[in-house]
Amino acid sequence: MIADLLRRAVARTRWWVLRERAVVAATWVAVRVLPPRPTAVVHGEPDWEGNAVEVLKGLVRRYPGQVVWLRDASTPSDAELLGDVPAGRVRAVRTRSLAALRVCARAEVTFFTHGLVTAVRPPASRLVVNLWHGDGPKATTGLPRCRSTVAVAATRLWGDYKADLFGLRPQDVAVVGNPRMDSARDRPAAQTRERLGLPAGGEQLVLWLPTFRRGGNQNVSFTNGLPLSQALEARIVVPEGVRLVVKPHPMDSDDYAGLGATVLTDRDLLRAGVTLPQLLGAADALVSDASSAWVDYLGLARPVGFFLPDLDAYGAARGYNVPDLREVLPGPVLGDPEAVSRFLLDVREGTARPPAGYPALARIGHQGAVPVTDRLFDWLDDYQSARGRRRLFTGPPSPR
Repeated sequence: MIADLLRRAVARTRWWVLRERAVVAATWVAVRVLPPRPTAVVHGEPDWEGNAVEVLKGLVRRYPGQVVWLRDASTPSDAELLGDVPAGRVRAVRTRSLAALRVCARAEVTFFTHGLVTAVRPPASRLVVNLWHGDGPKATTGLPRCRSTVAVAATRLWGDYKADLFGLRPQDVAVVGNPRMDSARDRPAAQTRERLGLPAGGEQLVLWLPTFRRGGNQNVSFTNGLPLSQALEARIVVPEGVRLVVKPHPMDSDDYAGLGATVLTDRDLLRAGVTLPQLLGAADALVSDASSAWVDYLGLARPVGFFLPDLDAYGAARGYNVPDLREVLPGPVLGDPEAVSRFLLDVREGTARPPAGYPALARIGHQGAVPVTDRLFDWLDDYQSARGRRRLFTGPPSPR
């Protein structure tokens, strides 16, 4: 019986590999044979991934052709994610469908965040933009299908890293920031706090964004070290006048409830209609680690502390993409809960230094001034002109 199950598993795996290779080969031929249509395709993972959502909003404003959104689910709704978008301006297509393959084969411009099965090496007639999902010091392994014309970065340091990672030239990387940060402008900080049931005033709000040590999703699982709840011998003492809020990574399976922080999940944010950049904008300071989220936060010029009790162990398990992590962290490295408590006290007293007080800020070369999405479109149009192609994002939306 076990042998039979193994044979079936091998057969299914072989069929899946052959199918994926067939899709890739067919797409490679199609984008070179079929003439492109005035269509822009966007795929984020998950559907509400901030970079993809902000690019969709921007396309509605600046791209005159059809806008197609590759989606895997019907919730949250288009209106919840995109706001007041005119009817018919965005067409939703299920990601894994023949319709998606057809539209990707003919689209003149495609954006994705975590790879796309049709993201083959593009010809000059197509513009394929790898938005990715942030910059940061974690080593990247197991790349999905992500061949593109251009990649996007928020720092010069990790822009160069992405050029090497994705097989691009440095001039093929748009170092403009992450479009998702544009959503931080949509709502005042006090309203964001109110929606999440947090004090609108009187307390300093410190957001803790740890990356996952163990976790995964429906497709993969990861073990990058001992979970923080098991590695720490004491909880964080939060001083009076400070509210510490932890928002775990979507893949994180750890339980932070006993570590001294208020826990907010992705589901809590979605239920409240709040994006992660809006939560970042509502925070007076940030605690993070090897996560990419702190890079986005640099644009707010507020203090950042790096809680890395497992700095060496995490580096051995996951790996860093820089020789010395400490050299690129624009804030204090906090080695234990007591150090975090002291950082929280500094935030309350107004003595915590902002990133500009650390040489690392200049080393990484952060570029993230909003509006990022419009700056990205301007950069892409200049890039198109430089390679002798048509500018795509200068015309008004066509009537629908």
